[in-house]
Amino acid sequence: HRVLQFQHELRPTAAEIAEELEALHDAMEGPTLGRWARSREWPQQILEGAELEGKSIDTDGQVVSPSQVPPPPRTPTPPPAPPPALGGASSVVPMDARNVSPGKVPSPAAPPPRQTPAPERPAARPPPPPPPPSRSPVMMIGVGIVVLVVLGVLVSVLLAVLAAALYVVA
Repeated sequence: HRVLQFQHELRPTAAEIAEELEALHDAMEGPTLGRWARSREWPQQILEGAELEGKSIDTDGQVVSPSQVPPPPRTPTPPPAPPPALGGASSVVPMDARNVSPGKVPSPAAPPPRQTPAPERPAARPPPPPPPPSRSPVMMIGVGIVVLVVLGVLVSVLLAVLAAALYVVA
């Protein structure tokens, strides 16, 4: 009955409870729960087929067997990209015979003015993917209630086992 005390100083520690349960286990007869579960013959689960097993339902609401489903239409392959233009950037600077330095060494002609191409407009970005579907508040409340009920049952069973164990010991 010490387990149910309101003041925590009067309740036994986990180590004390473990010692009492070990002593109780040694006094009990029969197999452990694990041995019992391993030695028990469990019934085989019988799986039953259903009317729609192996079938598909199309968008018109018709039930179709897999052999009747037409394959999806083929997507045409896009044409290959054109090869890059020849004569692009070059590191060769043309020499002009008229531009000769006083030492009779030809100097490069003034390079032609660079024409920078107009910047290409970036392609429009695809729209962002839709946000994941949110769980409805009603569903979350239902899940919370189920979790609370399961926890309540587990705590009740644990308290009943501890009370029975302490009753047997006392």
